[in-house]
Amino acid sequence: HFMEAKCDTGTRRESQSWVLAWCHEGCFKPPCAELHTQLRECVKEFGGSLKCFRKAKQFAVWSAQATKPYVLFTDWREVKQCVAATSDPRPMNRAVSTIIHCLDDKQQRRVQLWVDNLTEPKDTVHIVQDATSLKLEVQRVLQRPFRLHDVL
Repeated sequence: HFMEAKCDTGTRRESQSWVLAWCHEGCFKPPCAELHTQLRECVKEFGGSLKCFRKAKQFAVWSAQATKPYVLFTDWREVKQCVAATSDPRPMNRAVSTIIHCLDDKQQRRVQLWVDNLTEPKDTVHIVQDATSLKLEVQRVLQRPFRLHDVL
């Protein structure tokens, strides 16, 4: 996988205080290279690290052992399994926020219906559809944990 080495940023530098967990089937594939670069740059700007997972199952194993706050970034295909995997009541095993990337308006409506029926706090779930809104949302969401973390 051509991007595998680039995806696990920050693992050798323990100074990162948070993680962006990207769960997407194509996270290591060339069609996602531009998005991967945008995420890596955004994460770097806010002092975090990027972890990539092709499937929710891999994310579930990692999140069960997570020791740092993390933001989950995923798509409609993986989000249900990812959220189910993080139903653990321990705060460190839950995402600070979840960003769901939708391909089109139809998918966005389906995701919104699903979000509306969640029993968990809905204010931590964000839906994006294009690269511009994705970058803005990632930046906005990632700023919030730092403000909370700086107070603690």
